[in-house]
Order: sequence, then structure tokens, then C-alpha cells
Amino acid sequence: METVTWLWLYDKRWMFGCKAPNLLKIWAAPLFFNALFLGSLLYYSYYYREDTANPCYSKFRVWIDFRTYLLIALVIDLTWIWLKASKKIETEDHKLGIHHKANINTAKKYNYWLRRRLVISYSGLIMLMLGVMNWIWTFYGMNLMYYNPHGLDQCGMIQQNIVWGNLVLTGIFSFPIIWILFWMIIIKSICLVLSVVWPSALIFIKKCTA
Repeated sequence: METVTWLWLYDKRWMFGCKAPNLLKIWAAPLFFNALFLGSLLYYSYYYREDTANPCYSKFRVWIDFRTYLLIALVIDLTWIWLKASKKIETEDHKLGIHHKANINTAKKYNYWLRRRLVISYSGLIMLMLGVMNWIWTFYGMNLMYYNPHGLDQCGMIQQNIVWGNLVLTGIFSFPIIWILFWMIIIKSICLVLSVVWPSALIFIKKCTA
């Protein structure tokens, strides 16, 4: 979810052209869900930490431990971003006198540049890197689950739900990126083929969509 949020703030086309909501509110969502995921994994690890021979925990121990460290780093960085955005907005609000409803157009303009400066700052770029790593690690966990479909059979229902929840919900939150990347590849591939075999058709399509 943090990767989708970063891309959405950078360019609204990553969310089908929809305008991003309030800067503080949009960061609150990935912060909340990552903290929830982290809490569930910490519970899972604590529950089986003393019984390392338990096959329920041992098969997924590396995946769970590394994801836990990633989530800790994400929660810290997301908190840093949220506090930085809050402080910056408060400073800019004071400068523009927004609390007295002065110059709303200027406020909208600075909000755009504030989002851009935030996502390409050190904390923003670190968050993007961690988000991509978390995304890749989640798909690795799905692959691990695919080749070990009965790996959680010896786990209790709560433990199974924790692992599946971490995998499935992260995949669902990543759906916009996957969907847009899919269509981007399809469209670019079609344009490449048309440019070789039927250039006039490509030119016609470009004119119609311009």
C-alpha cells in the first residue's frame, strides 16, 4: 500500500487519474495497515519463538522474520514522513494564512509541490525502496505458499489467518500498480508492433487520442 501511495502522490495516473486526498490522511492508511501487519507477525513470532522445531513456524521462519524487519523499517519511515508532512503543512499554512481563508488558489498550488518534495525526499525515497522490497518479498511468500500448499496445516486457525492476511491483503493493495503495469505493457507492445507493420494505423490512433 505504501508503494501505491508513493506513486499516486508522484503522478495521479497511477490511480486512474483520480486526485490524491489530503496529504496527512493518505499516509495514515499505509501506516495503520503496516502497523497492523507488524503486530500480527510479532504475535506469531512470539507464539512459536520458544518452539523452533515446530514445523508450522520453521517452514516460514525466514520469510516471517525478514518481513517483520521490513515492516518495522516501514512503520518508522512512514511515521517520519507523516511527522515531516504535518510540520511542513503547519509551516506553510502559517505563511499563507490559510486559517484565515486567504488565497486558496495559492494553497492548492503549494500543496502539489509539497507532495512532490515529500515523495522525492530522503525519507520518501527510502520508503519507496522499502515498499518495493516488501512487495517483492510478499510475492516470494506467495510463491513459497504455492510450493508448500500444506505448509500451514499444522498451524492453528489464527496463525494461518495471520500469514494469509499478510500475503493476500498486500497483494490486494498492490492491485492498482499491477493493473496499470499490465495495460501499460499491452499498449506499448501494440504500439511497437504497429510502428513496424502498420505505421499509418499508429499515426491515426495517436491523432484520435491526442
